[in-house]
Amino acid sequence: MNFPYHVALYIMLGTLLPISFLYAQTTERKIVDTSDDLLVQTPADSLHGERQYIEEVYILNRPAVISQHVDRMSIQVEGTILGEGNTALELLEKSPGVSIQSSGEISIKGRTGTSIMINGKKQYLSGDQLVNLLRSTSSSDIAKLEIITNPSAKEDAAGSGGMINIVLKKNIKAGYNAGLSLQTGYGRGLRMGGSLSFNYRTNRLSIFTNYNQYYNNLANKAMIEKIFYDPMGQPTNFVDQYNEINAKLRSNNFRGGIDYTIDSKNSIGLLIHGGLGRYPTDEPSVNDLFEQEGESLTLRTNTSTAGKQRWEDMLYNVHYTHLLNDSGHQLTADLDYVMHFDKMDQVLSSTYQDGGYNTLTRQSGRRGDIPSHNDIYVAKVDYILPLSTYKIEGGWKISKVIMENDLKYDTLQYGQYVADLTTSNHFKYSEQIQAAYANINKSYGSWQFQFGIRGEYTSTLGNQFTLGTSSRNSYFRLFPSGFILKSFDQDKMQFSYSRRIQRPSFWDMNPFRVYQDPYSYYEGNPGLSPSMMHYFDIGYHIGNSLYTVLSYSSAQDVVNDILHIETGNVTYTRPQNIGSSSNLGLSITANTKFSSRWNATNVFNLYRNAYDLTADDQRSGNTLSINSQQTYDLGKGWKAELNGFWYSGGVSGILEYKSRFQLNTGVQKNVFSDRGTVKLVFNDITQSSGYRYVSRYNQALVSSRKNPDNRYVLLSFAYRLGQLFEHKEGRNTGADELKGRLK
Repeated sequence: MNFPYHVALYIMLGTLLPISFLYAQTTERKIVDTSDDLLVQTPADSLHGERQYIEEVYILNRPAVISQHVDRMSIQVEGTILGEGNTALELLEKSPGVSIQSSGEISIKGRTGTSIMINGKKQYLSGDQLVNLLRSTSSSDIAKLEIITNPSAKEDAAGSGGMINIVLKKNIKAGYNAGLSLQTGYGRGLRMGGSLSFNYRTNRLSIFTNYNQYYNNLANKAMIEKIFYDPMGQPTNFVDQYNEINAKLRSNNFRGGIDYTIDSKNSIGLLIHGGLGRYPTDEPSVNDLFEQEGESLTLRTNTSTAGKQRWEDMLYNVHYTHLLNDSGHQLTADLDYVMHFDKMDQVLSSTYQDGGYNTLTRQSGRRGDIPSHNDIYVAKVDYILPLSTYKIEGGWKISKVIMENDLKYDTLQYGQYVADLTTSNHFKYSEQIQAAYANINKSYGSWQFQFGIRGEYTSTLGNQFTLGTSSRNSYFRLFPSGFILKSFDQDKMQFSYSRRIQRPSFWDMNPFRVYQDPYSYYEGNPGLSPSMMHYFDIGYHIGNSLYTVLSYSSAQDVVNDILHIETGNVTYTRPQNIGSSSNLGLSITANTKFSSRWNATNVFNLYRNAYDLTADDQRSGNTLSINSQQTYDLGKGWKAELNGFWYSGGVSGILEYKSRFQLNTGVQKNVFSDRGTVKLVFNDITQSSGYRYVSRYNQALVSSRKNPDNRYVLLSFAYRLGQLFEHKEGRNTGADELKGRLK
């Protein structure tokens, strides 16, 4: 484990000092907003005064960039320097405890199977679809990230690794408000973007719109080494592979809606959220084949892969709320329809050279038409009944997902492309889930309790039209959860438990193939089983300064991508249930205010992953990750930030990941009477955030180094029109909270 010593001073300054200063801070007046705290109930008649005071504090002193709540970690993005110029995918990569592997798989504290939500709505996408959505969502449209390690029974049971909620910006100021932002920068290619927003808000009506465009030229590089063995363990073939991916990301996203308070009891909202994206790529690659390590070249394959990917997303939502009284007794209903279309046109062309680099007459080619259609229908009802010392919650939800792929491949034969019926595939998959839940919350002195149960009935149908086969599956599972909170003056102790499920993704269930080059491809597995997981944690919160969590989870039928050998040096990756796993972890979050101008947040995550693949194959490894965020108020409208992370490496299934780290910095200046901001950001200063991993499985050893296009400089400008402070008028009731719901 090689620690980057030029980061040591930064870690000492931003990590050790906050802990030493932790108990030396002077006590200031404590202001607590309990709206995000699990189990805590706020009487409606006290809501107005409390909210008004907190809003004034918010104006004078922005909340910490990273804050820990009872059931989640909140990461402020809006208003920060380093939140500018990133994609949602890059923001997640910088978040404490979150790891994104080169394949796009997202894990929290080493636990895979993380569900992604946007404004509390689960994203029913998988594979490249989800990666492209996150890659095309600009940080300029994001207010904060919420990392939820142990969701309650109210949330979907899916996501063995927890949930990440991406909260988009919403202007809550009264009257007319508008905003404009522009950005430009350079990494290995030009980066540009911009956004426009408009909001109109009165006591009863809220209209909001937002549009952003993202333009990004990327150049990613990778080197892969493969060693193949015979059954006796002797090496047979060696392959060195070099890849480049030159991509042009183009995305356009828009969001608009209306919230209307009909009367003191009823509110309705309409929302439309959509996006268009293009991701054309040019991927040259070289595969060198050797019969023995260190010997001369046997065969070189030069492949040019041209891909033209495009997608369209549309979400339509209707939300209705009925207040039964002014104490939070309410009924809410949501209807959602989501349409996602994705299409990849792919052409692979290969030429060959012998050991003397002489061009051979042999040529090969493959042409793919890879479309994907997704239709998603969701309806849900939630009910809240607050009593004197109890709160009862219940709800019902039904979702139906339909995914269809009609993949067609042509291969080059004698200079002409002909249909390849052996790899073409038409597959349609549908999944319906009906769920009901109940939560009961109880306060008893300094103790607070929440116990819940969720039941989900899942029915799936996969039709393989090409082969004329189909597969059905249905099952019912119960998912209990429990949370206990004990308060000690300013400190708190928390216990929690939940049972979770990780269903195979739609992408993984589809048996079609996607080729990367003539020697490697990916295919799905319709025979996958869902993975079940139990999660426990115990946490102690020392005021708002230090939060420590000890957690343990165990899972069965874990799904992992496995490398297989087809023939010779041709390999393919296929997901399968590999066995059981466990995760034991310790997390420490420290917030320190050195002075009125200097704030720091540091997060440590130490965990151990262990896998029982077979009776003779057990794998385990320890991981330490450190995230640090430093914010400096330089005065006269100037502010600077420095953040970074260090990941020691670890084990995930059959993969062993190596260490990586990243440092980022930025400076901001307020202009035009604080209505405008100019930011300059330098991302991945040391260009050291590349991925390295080793896989030993199925008579093959694979080593990979991937160097993404993460190092760039970006300049941005933002300007706000309208009132700078929220206009308060009239009497606050429970209906005002509804107008602030997430969109």
